[in-house]
Amino acid sequence: MLISPNPTDTELAAFLGGFLGAISIFLIIFYVLLIIAGWKILKKAGEPGWKILIPIYNAYMLLKIVGMKKWFWALLLVSVVCSIFYGVYGSDPNGKTVYIIVSALQMILTLAFDIIYSYRMSKAFHHGVGFAVGLFFLPNIFWLILGFGKSKYDKKILKTNN
Repeated sequence: MLISPNPTDTELAAFLGGFLGAISIFLIIFYVLLIIAGWKILKKAGEPGWKILIPIYNAYMLLKIVGMKKWFWALLLVSVVCSIFYGVYGSDPNGKTVYIIVSALQMILTLAFDIIYSYRMSKAFHHGVGFAVGLFFLPNIFWLILGFGKSKYDKKILKTNN
């Protein structure tokens, strides 16, 4: 038995510490695997893999390989505008409605973007709608499949299916 029927505070702390430590190690390993998969995805697309390591620029590169690099600037602008609205109206009880409307619009735009991005990433690597649905709902798992699998990148497929 891992814990006695009436654990002391020390036993409980030791158990929780070990449990959280094990989860932390698992998450670190999984995160490293995602970075390696991202590196491989960029390499398959003909870009240097190290670009996945640079925050914000990695998002630009991933949008670039699926032909959506102009969306990067639009998404960045939406994020800045929403941050400004939160700063101005977030603490004002009378301005909550404006903030809620802007936040709802941001969520709708983000959802539409995620759907389009997942579909284009799937197409760029010769997969279908089912894979795009997987990228949308389980991105980390399907990211690993793209990076470590035999998927091949084809930029031409994006130009013919716009």
